[in-house]
Amino acid sequence: PATANSIAKFANGLADDLLSTIYLATQAKIIIAPAMNTVMWQHNTVQKNIATLVKNQATIIEPDSGELACGEVGTGKLASVATLVAQISASSDDPLVSETQADFECKHIVITAGPTQEAIDPVRYISNHSSGRMGFALAQAAKALGATVTLITGPVILRDIDGVKMVHVVSAADMFSAVKAHINKADIFIASAAVADYHCEKIADQKIKKSADQITLTLNRNPDIVGYVGALAKPPFVVGFAAETENLYRNAKDKLKNKNLDMVVANLVGVPDSGFNSINNTVSIIDKNSQVDIANKEKTALAFDILRLVEKAL
Repeated sequence: PATANSIAKFANGLADDLLSTIYLATQAKIIIAPAMNTVMWQHNTVQKNIATLVKNQATIIEPDSGELACGEVGTGKLASVATLVAQISASSDDPLVSETQADFECKHIVITAGPTQEAIDPVRYISNHSSGRMGFALAQAAKALGATVTLITGPVILRDIDGVKMVHVVSAADMFSAVKAHINKADIFIASAAVADYHCEKIADQKIKKSADQITLTLNRNPDIVGYVGALAKPPFVVGFAAETENLYRNAKDKLKNKNLDMVVANLVGVPDSGFNSINNTVSIIDKNSQVDIANKEKTALAFDILRLVEKAL
């Protein structure tokens, strides 16, 4: 985290410690992520120093808003890991990053993320363990690579992403409606959401009281969102996700074929440090001609790998 003190040193050419000395001595790109009290961040002197750094070609990763370490609430919180990784990667001199960025600048990418919730009564619902992290990481990476991004997300605790069109939904039917509303302008569709397969045929108007030892719920199939997109007369490039507990490769390849997908990202769920509710994931990225296996990688970095493979396939 770049403090007000460090920013002042950089802006005014002081070199009285290792960090400020390196700042003056390097010819590398400079990326600064400030973090401080909100009143301090808004102070005219700090903002003047920030303007000086921008004039000197430094990139500033703007701080987030929220509860700060000092207990106050406001702007000044260090940007999220996803934002840091995305903006640093986008600023990289890696030719693959630069080429991918150029190829995505004119693309509209629609991404689904998170779980859906299917109501049983006003209190209870059917859902799953999806956190939405993978979909949000993909949206962040796509934005960093220059794409126009629409993120359709079920209920999650993650922050909205600045510069991304956020569409919040609850049920699978809601998500299906949102996808249909946005898919016509999409060049790429990435279905990373864990959409519930079934919904209750009848939702109780009042809370179901605990009385009988057993109750029976009649469940009906939800719409197959990725299958719908894959079956369009002129579909976008379609990336599906296959979260499996067994027969990973067979099930993923069946999904690739049966739903007319261009690519599928397959991963085992219910294993330690991967899949749902984890910051890491182990996946196999499969298309009609190849398979790329990536082991135990942080989802923010993995998102860039997936998008680079999409760019290559395109």
